[in-house]
Amino acid sequence: MAEENINNKKEEAKEEVKKEEKKRKLPPIKSLLFWGIIFIALLTGAYLLTEKAIAPSIDLKKGISSSKVSREKGEVKKTLYALEPLVVNLAEPKTRRYLRVTINLELDGPGALKEVEMLKPCLIDSIITLLSSKTLANIENPEGKISLRREIITSLNKQLTTGRVINVYFTEFIIQ
Repeated sequence: MAEENINNKKEEAKEEVKKEEKKRKLPPIKSLLFWGIIFIALLTGAYLLTEKAIAPSIDLKKGISSSKVSREKGEVKKTLYALEPLVVNLAEPKTRRYLRVTINLELDGPGALKEVEMLKPCLIDSIITLLSSKTLANIENPEGKISLRREIITSLNKQLTTGRVINVYFTEFIIQ
């Protein structure tokens, strides 16, 4: 019996040593897992921050898109403002022709955006007035569209005081 007690105590001692070894091994594994999760979270955060800084942010309700564009003299903020589609009668003397156009304005920065939103009815009115004064012959070829683009930019910039329109993009141009 004494031998059995000794053997049982040896086995119990071996089991306790194994349990202690397992306890010693687990904290480094938990620690590695913890630091691995922290590292992945930091990488994900850095990725999302750089994507947000590089990729354009679009507000679908207002039709606004902005992104940074690097120029020779540094960073310039580029802002696009989408106007709703416009339908106007062209100035054709004998026939009735319509123009449906959707315009995006490229503004010189987010400061101009507030001014454009405030003056939007006036700006749209000047665009409609300008478009309805054109004939089919004025706008059907590429040169006519380029000229129309310049006239729209000039007309809008006359009304703006703090910002300015850099370019005009036609995303829809249908003549019927």
